[in-house]
Amino acid sequence: MLQIRIHARGGLGGKSLAQIIAETSLRLDNYMQAFPEYGPERAGAPLRAFVRIDNKPIRLHEPISSPDISIVLDETLLLSGNVTEGMVNTSILIVNTEKTKESILSLLKNYKGELYVIPATRISLETIGSNKPGSPVVGALCRFTKLITIEALKEDMAQKFARKGQEIVDANQKAIDMGFKSLV
Repeated sequence: MLQIRIHARGGLGGKSLAQIIAETSLRLDNYMQAFPEYGPERAGAPLRAFVRIDNKPIRLHEPISSPDISIVLDETLLLSGNVTEGMVNTSILIVNTEKTKESILSLLKNYKGELYVIPATRISLETIGSNKPGSPVVGALCRFTKLITIEALKEDMAQKFARKGQEIVDANQKAIDMGFKSLV
């Protein structure tokens, strides 16, 4: 079972990112769960979202305490210290930032897993025209798991955004491609 925990702020698309990951995996005949955990429900408030994907039914129904992958959509959440909670040396941390891996690691003194940084905000501003880093991040996520593929993701996103017009579909597709290629 793949367990993903997403750390975001209200309005950045953390909940939507969890749903996109889960729905794309469902398209590939996997079992999935996706659910958010809110504090104060307002824009800018910290939130966590959780995704479980497996090729067999999932019986767990609680927040993820030991994620295989943790995604941080807002680097200021690194200062809270809990983004790496429960992670082990085989875990993967993906951070939306313009900073180097070294500067992020200096903030996470006890983290021993793999760290990847992606300028997802910049990519989303360049491609989509707004600060919605989910599309580049989910594109990058496709590099780590066969439970979602970039082909299935692009197909799912095309259907999801079709009613908003081809320009929005194309912008998100480009953001996915750039995210897949931009992970450092």
